Amino acid sequence: MSTLKEIGLVNVRTFESLQLRLAPVNLLIGENGCGKSTIIESLELLRRASTSNFLEELHTVHGGPAALLRVGKPSFDIRAGIVVGDVEFSYVLRIGKLGEILHERLSRVSAHEQPTGVLYERSPAHDVLVLNEVEGKMEPHRCRPEITFISQFRGRDESGDTLGAVADALAGIDVQIAFDVGARWVANSTNRSAFARDAVKLAPTRRLQRLAANLPNAYLQLRNAGDAAWGYTMELVRLGLGEWIEAVQVEGLPSGGMLALSLKPRGQDVSLPADALSDGMLGYLALIALVRLPSDRSLLVFDEPELHLHPSLAARALGLLASTADEAPVLVATHSSSMLDALENPASSVCLLDVTREFPRTTSVSRPNAAELSRWLADYDGLGSVIAAGFGRAVVDQTAESSGASAARDSDPEG
Repeated sequence: MSTLKEIGLVNVRTFESLQLRLAPVNLLIGENGCGKSTIIESLELLRRASTSNFLEELHTVHGGPAALLRVGKPSFDIRAGIVVGDVEFSYVLRIGKLGEILHERLSRVSAHEQPTGVLYERSPAHDVLVLNEVEGKMEPHRCRPEITFISQFRGRDESGDTLGAVADALAGIDVQIAFDVGARWVANSTNRSAFARDAVKLAPTRRLQRLAANLPNAYLQLRNAGDAAWGYTMELVRLGLGEWIEAVQVEGLPSGGMLALSLKPRGQDVSLPADALSDGMLGYLALIALVRLPSDRSLLVFDEPELHLHPSLAARALGLLASTADEAPVLVATHSSSMLDALENPASSVCLLDVTREFPRTTSVSRPNAAELSRWLADYDGLGSVIAAGFGRAVVDQTAESSGASAARDSDPEG
């Protein structure tokens, strides 16, 4: 099993340097424009680094380096600490302002029985140097300039397929944004899909797609997982939406090959189609599908899952997301006080992002001081309540997760 344990950024928008070690559950909080969405987009870039379309999608999807580079800087780094079994690896990818791969490196940084050091390294001066662990020397290999070596050499590693496991970990980053649960009339008036409300073609699924675009197929998969598993899924549905719900139904349409989602009320012969459900109800159903489907994630990322949810449901949503943390870390960006109040261990889970006012703006990341927070929680329901009362600064540790750019580059000869 492979999981992400650390993320790093250098010269990405407001981040001069960031090194963030992940806890099982991580909540990013802070004012608008402080960098929460930048961290989430950078994780999506790491996911795309495992594919052969990385540079193309950097431009067509993410707007190219100009949309990501810190003002005045010639390049930016995205980094990941990855654990495969009991071995930890470090992956670094540097992109230049013209969109070229300037540097890429995979290192073994922690292992019980294997030596640490660089396994793969790439720079503009050569293709890719690959460590021959038998002879203990780096050997050059050809690599196409437009793709990452993670993508090109995936599956060709003769020494236990280390590179394949790292690539799988990057591919397993599951980045979710708020589900598209908007009303049908809104979608129709703007000539777009209603996503979570739409009928879909029958197809097997392993994950809930972004925007909950395959929600009926997701619930069909859950229904077919067995009576015990389905019973627990319905228990979660009723805990959030009420005992009046007898079942979540997935019904075939007369046109054939298409599935639609509906709720069946207890004791009634009618069902409520997805178009009759509120945005919050549909969003909560999508959240259950997200966490209940079997997963090979290395990290679950969600930007503002509380949207459309009542505060009590937002707190329950955090519990659902946290329930997956035994398999892979969870990282959530939120403005929800209810979610913060629901945290079991806010001192280790919360990351407060703070951005300077002068230009170019610079983001730092701090965690709550456990001892100080404990004193405040004697009088407040949770960290969310402390922050809402205006005392957030009083419980924040001044030791930031982010450090100076020079420190981040100490071990990087290309820095």
